[in-house]
Amino acid sequence: MEKIILKHRKEAIILFFLYILIFAIITIIALIFSTIQIEIKNIKLSASSNKLAIDPTYKISIKIYVLKKIKILDKQIKNDDFKNQDKFKKMQNKITVQMKNNGKNFQVEQIKILRNLKIEVKKMNFNVKIGTENAALTAIIVGMMYAIIPNIFNYFFDLEENTKFKIEPIYENKNLLNISFEGIFKLDLIHIINTYKVLIRKERKKNYDRTSNRRPYAYNNG
Repeated sequence: MEKIILKHRKEAIILFFLYILIFAIITIIALIFSTIQIEIKNIKLSASSNKLAIDPTYKISIKIYVLKKIKILDKQIKNDDFKNQDKFKKMQNKITVQMKNNGKNFQVEQIKILRNLKIEVKKMNFNVKIGTENAALTAIIVGMMYAIIPNIFNYFFDLEENTKFKIEPIYENKNLLNISFEGIFKLDLIHIINTYKVLIRKERKKNYDRTSNRRPYAYNNG
């Protein structure tokens, strides 16, 4: 009788761990094939010769869908989230330091790798109003921006028809810049994972090459 009970217990334990394993596999597969949607509304930035202002009414929402249909996360980010100025300044300083460090090790190849994210733009409105103290210079800058900005977006994103760019000159003999932006972006988590793996592989190769170059130098000095 005891042998039968022990046998049933072992079977129950095996089944329990089997169910956990199956659940974990299904969860991992669902997450891998999940989609992240970022929606940005009412981003407005204005800059003049001596000040920079950001409209506090902006909204950013981050949603995650499993199998592109089942929503498992809906996070809203508003200006109120940054009312804690100390926390915001710490975050801002951290980002600034990271940008400086990344700038030192900047490579064009890293930008090419980021294209692997394959970000889809479902909707985007990008409006710029710019002016300088020189009307001729303003006209040249606007022309250059019209030539460059759409190509940059086309390079990094999969743009759909619902995409609008508008760049307007301001002829007031002042240095002014007004930017308004909103859009809906989608990317698959699998592309984030693949891009991360490529970046890690490149970084390891770079570190390996550095180590390999140091060894002959050390032997020659020895």
